[in-house]
Amino acid sequence: MTPMSRARLAFASVIGALALVLTAFAPVSATTYPTLHVSISGFAFSPFTTHAHLGTLVVWTNHDSAPHAPTSNQGFWASPHLGTNATYAKRFTQAGTFAYHCAIHPDMHGVVTVPMNVKARTGGGVLVWAFASGRYDVQIERPGTTTWAGYRTSTTLRGLTFVTSHRGTYHFRARSHSASGVSGWSPAVGLIVR
Repeated sequence: MTPMSRARLAFASVIGALALVLTAFAPVSATTYPTLHVSISGFAFSPFTTHAHLGTLVVWTNHDSAPHAPTSNQGFWASPHLGTNATYAKRFTQAGTFAYHCAIHPDMHGVVTVPMNVKARTGGGVLVWAFASGRYDVQIERPGTTTWAGYRTSTTLRGLTFVTSHRGTYHFRARSHSASGVSGWSPAVGLIVR
């Protein structure tokens, strides 16, 4: 193989690896996950807990005669006042547990949970905790332990490739920072390394 052939092969390998990384962290399309609906009726959010995925669009619809305004407890979103049959939509592009309330009736509460995306690979996997810019904390629970340890703290990364030579089941969770608060931890996701 000539030096020029080796250079072309090396360049093609770099481009292929870059394409793989970009694909792993590409934003989800609007059709990847279904839209989830939350009904506001009888001065309550139903369901109380909405289990979403990264990229899911959650739509609140007010069925009461009184106005309501679903608003994040940690400052991630604030709905305008919704009259009867009005809707508010929010796409969840960050992992975490997001508690919310009605800004008009503070005794009304709900929760949206958003786990990380994990895709297993030989010797590890790809972890994605956000499709949006921001600051994030990520924790790991290693095989044989029951305690969470810091993996990334206040990182601006949206995800990464996890590589290990140790087999077992690893668990990961993440939380997101807003300008005025921090979400709860996302539901844990497992990664089996064989």
